[in-house]
Amino acid sequence: MYKEKFTKIQLFGVSLSLIGVFTVITKGSLDVILNLSFNPGDLTMLLAMVVWSIYSIFVKQHNRKFPTYGALLVMIMFSFVFLIPMAAIEYTQLGSITWSPSVILGLFYLGIFPSVVALIAWNSAVNQIGPSQSSIFLNFIPVFTMIGAVLFLGESIKILQLIGAIMVISGIMITTSKRARLEQTKVKAS
Repeated sequence: MYKEKFTKIQLFGVSLSLIGVFTVITKGSLDVILNLSFNPGDLTMLLAMVVWSIYSIFVKQHNRKFPTYGALLVMIMFSFVFLIPMAAIEYTQLGSITWSPSVILGLFYLGIFPSVVALIAWNSAVNQIGPSQSSIFLNFIPVFTMIGAVLFLGESIKILQLIGAIMVISGIMITTSKRARLEQTKVKAS
């Protein structure tokens, strides 16, 4: 939409990072890719990524028109309008919640960090470096998920997943390197 052109270095970095993402997700197994099937949750996540991409483009275009925290407040209010009916439906199907300190802390964590702090940080990044440069950092999600699975769920990591994580990190570093940005500036100028 912005007619941004990636340089060859950036395309290499993005490609390397995406190959790393697939390696981490599939644990390096070709069988996972060959036997790939989608369930409703997978399709929901694909739709969410499309919506997130559109959101990121609009943030770049329109974020300067609104105060940062005012726009955030409006988004939170809209989310309440859409999520309260969903929560009510879920509550009727699942029954009551067993409240405990860990459940309450979990809710506070989800309400503060991924919902508010991360959104402010994302919007700031999109404003500063643009949606295409910001989006490469989304490739860290499978790497951090893998680390969380090891730390909190006791899962083990395969060597190919470590190689994939290194590919993700290397690809992001290449894509966002000073040299790549300088070449992109030259491409934009011509």
